[in-house]
Amino acid sequence: MQEKRTESPMTKLSRFIVDKRKAFYLIFAATFVFCAASIHKVQINNDITSYLPTQTETRRGLTIMDEEFITLGSANVMVSNITYQTALELSQNLEDIPGVSEVVFDDTEDHYKNSSALFALSFDGEETDPATVEAMDEVLSVLDGYDVYSSTQIGRDESASLQKEMTVILAIAAVVIVVVLLFTSKSYMEVPVYLIVFVAAAVLNMGTNFIFGTISFITNSIAVLLLPSVAKDQAEGRTESISGSVSMALRYSLYMGILCIGIFVLFGCPLGISVFKEEQAGHCMQILAWLCPFLYLAATMGSILNGLGCTRITFLQNTASMLLRLFFVLAAIPRFGIYGYLCGMLASELFLALMHLYSLKKRVAFTWSAWDMILKPALLLFLATGIHYALSGLLPETAGSMPLFIKTALQILLLSFCYGFLLLYAHILRR
Repeated sequence: MQEKRTESPMTKLSRFIVDKRKAFYLIFAATFVFCAASIHKVQINNDITSYLPTQTETRRGLTIMDEEFITLGSANVMVSNITYQTALELSQNLEDIPGVSEVVFDDTEDHYKNSSALFALSFDGEETDPATVEAMDEVLSVLDGYDVYSSTQIGRDESASLQKEMTVILAIAAVVIVVVLLFTSKSYMEVPVYLIVFVAAAVLNMGTNFIFGTISFITNSIAVLLLPSVAKDQAEGRTESISGSVSMALRYSLYMGILCIGIFVLFGCPLGISVFKEEQAGHCMQILAWLCPFLYLAATMGSILNGLGCTRITFLQNTASMLLRLFFVLAAIPRFGIYGYLCGMLASELFLALMHLYSLKKRVAFTWSAWDMILKPALLLFLATGIHYALSGLLPETAGSMPLFIKTALQILLLSFCYGFLLLYAHILRR
C-alpha cells in the first residue's frame, strides 16, 4: 500500500501555477500591456515638501509663508575679466530689462574684485513665472560674449535634469548587466530570459504607480534601477556567490560609512556655516555622521533580503524601526528638541541594520571580520586625517582667502583620497 504523499502549501501553490501556466501567461501579458500604457498617466510631483504631514511645524510654516509672502525670483550673476567701468555700464543695461526690478552693484569687494563683477538681480515675478524666466534669458542674452557664471533657480527643472541623468545611468547599467550575463550564464538563452524578466518587472513597477495618484520625481527616477544579482544567484542555487555578495556589501558599506563619519565629524561645522549659514546645522551633521554606516548597512542588507524573497521580514523590521523612531518623536523631542529626534534616527537605523544582519545570518553563511571591516578602516581613517592635516599645513597662505565652501570641499577630497589610497595599499599588502 502506497503512502499518501503530503505536500507543503508552497509546493501546492507552485504546482497550481505550473498547471495553469497559460492562464498566468495571459494575466501577466495583459498586466504588462496595461502597465506600459499607464506609465504616461503617472503624475510626477516635483514638490517634496508636499509629503510633509499637515500638522508638522515645517509644513505649517511653509503654508503660512506661501499665504503671506511672495518669493520673488533672484539671481547672482558674475562676469569675469572686465573693468569696473564696463561692469557699471552692464549693471545699468541689466536694470533696463523688463521684468528686472533691481540690480545691486557697487565698487566694494562684495561686488567687484580681481576684475570680476558680481550682480545681484531681483525680478518682478516668482521663480516659476514665465515672465521671470523670459527676463532671465534676456539677462544672459545681454551678457553674451562675456565670461558669465550664474547662480539661480529660475528656469531650472531639477526633475528633468535628474530624469536625464537616471536615463544615462540606466543605459550604462543595462550594458553592464548584459555583459555580466554573457560571461556568467550557463547558456546564451538565459540572457534574453533574464532581460525579459528585468524589463517586465520595471514596467510593472512604473505602470502601477498611477494607483497612488502622484509620486515624487525621485521615486519615479530610481524605480527602474534593479539589482537582480542576488535573486539570480538564489534561483541558480549559488549559495557561495550569495555569501560573497553579502560579505562584499557589508565590507564596503562599512568602508563608506566610516569615511562619512570622518568627513562630517571633521567638517560638519564648516559645511553648516558655508551651506546653511548656521553653525547649529553643522552640529546636527556631526551627530548624524554616526548614522552613516547603519544607513548603508540597512539599505544594502535590506536589498539582499528582498532579493532572497524575504520581503515580509524586511517589511516587519522596517515597521518596527519606524515605531522606535516614533517613540523618540513622542518621548524625546518634547525634552531635548531636534537632538532627541536625531538620537531617535540613530537608534532606529542601528536597530534596523542589526535586525537585517541577524536575519541574513540565519539564511546565508557569510563571513565577516571585525578587524578587517571596522577596526582597520577606522585606523586608516585616523592615519588619513593625520596626513590630511600635514599636507594642509604645506598649502600657501593664499589658500586661506578661498571661499569657505570651496576650501572645505577641497579638504574633503584630500581626506577621501588619502583614505582610499591607504585602503588600496592595505589591500595590496594583504594579497
